Amino acid sequence: MSLYAYHPGYSLIRATTAVISFKGEPVKRVETKGGFFYVLKEVKMNTKEIALAVNKTERSVRNWAKKVAENNSVMAEKISASTSTHPADYDLSNCESYIYIYIGIIDADLISRPKHRFPNLACMKISGYMKSQKHNVKLITDYNEITNNTFDKIYISKVFTDTNIPEWVLQLDNVEYGGTGFFYDKADPLPDYIEHHKPDYHLYDEWVKNQLKSGRGKPLDYKYYTDYSIGFTTRGCFRKCEFCVNKNYNKVVLHSPIDEFLDEDRKYICLLDDNILGFSQWKLILESLQKTGKRFEFKQGMDIRLMTDEKARMLVESKYIGDYIFAFDNIADKDLIEEKLKLWKKYCTTTAQTTKLYVFCGFDRNDKWDYDFWVQDIKDTFERIKILMKYGCLPYIMRFERYKESPYAGTYINLASWCNQPNFFKKTSYRKYCEMNQERTKNNICSTMKYLSELELKHPDIAKEYFDLFYGALKSIINKD
Repeated sequence: MSLYAYHPGYSLIRATTAVISFKGEPVKRVETKGGFFYVLKEVKMNTKEIALAVNKTERSVRNWAKKVAENNSVMAEKISASTSTHPADYDLSNCESYIYIYIGIIDADLISRPKHRFPNLACMKISGYMKSQKHNVKLITDYNEITNNTFDKIYISKVFTDTNIPEWVLQLDNVEYGGTGFFYDKADPLPDYIEHHKPDYHLYDEWVKNQLKSGRGKPLDYKYYTDYSIGFTTRGCFRKCEFCVNKNYNKVVLHSPIDEFLDEDRKYICLLDDNILGFSQWKLILESLQKTGKRFEFKQGMDIRLMTDEKARMLVESKYIGDYIFAFDNIADKDLIEEKLKLWKKYCTTTAQTTKLYVFCGFDRNDKWDYDFWVQDIKDTFERIKILMKYGCLPYIMRFERYKESPYAGTYINLASWCNQPNFFKKTSYRKYCEMNQERTKNNICSTMKYLSELELKHPDIAKEYFDLFYGALKSIINKD
């Protein structure tokens, strides 16, 4: 990152590429906490010369000068004394001031995924730090906003690998991008001075306001933008799952104190910890959250395999908000998961809050990806759904991106559509859900019914065992037991 700056005895030049000299004068590279900038010693440059040096328009240079002049009387005097021939002859040898750069922030998931409703924490941290340095920051919500060379620096972040970004955007000289959506488990972390800076919780304000004004949802749909402090108290996991972005960690480590990202004006706290129950000091974290007096939630899916009586009791007795979310990633953990669900349900008896488990599917741990794998994986996914039904829990289907290669890719789509809509899942069997979709299609067979029929025709055993299971019926059986 480069900064615009004036220092005593120097005049401005900002270099976006490696600059060796300008007008025969030596260039000095000055290191700062935030990066570096280049300056020319005692060189007077007019508007045109500065514009050429920094690859900006003359209008942009004049705007820089005006911004500085608003806060610096020496600069103002020099501007007022400038001639028409050299309207920006700015030699600031007797003063020190900064020209604050114009920064654009792009949450790529926000632009490319219309139903996405969660803020990008890295974007908010970058914005928070840059604003603390007095730079101007704007959330860019349309790639066309950057075609007029308005921004001096643009930061792009994305979480999802399948979020599309125009290639021409990534090739711009003033663009810097990062995040798991680009580099997955090899993504570089933010510099510490940004990573541990309080997020800018107002970055999305204008966007949320415009969404609501346009009738795109209700205030509750934007609760994570308006009502929650968001952050990590711990990072990492010891499980080393091959598909996971955290597979390079060896253990769970302390990351941030709560007050680092806590906004007292916000009602709730959302934790993104990777495996809070795997942290040796999990109890201290929960106690610290309780002391804030605010309701909180862990959104990433806690490791129910690590559940104990003490953990279950403390979670249930805490000021928790929303669903209790765990994970059921592997059918091989079936017996252990059932044991822990029984323990959990001994304490979690409320109907006011739901217990939900992420059901990860479509990933071949043996790396064969053959027909037998796809059939077995469908069966294993149904089996996990059946287990969760028994304990009155909701499944949430999480598909690995290669599910599209399956001869039964449509079944994965059906399962996600059915399970991830609790109002349907609680009231219908898989078969009934598909039939309901068919009823809305008058003439032809709908895709939902087509996918069901294809699997039932070739694997009637799977259909017989799972297609007619009903959440309410299985839940009542386990309750009686």
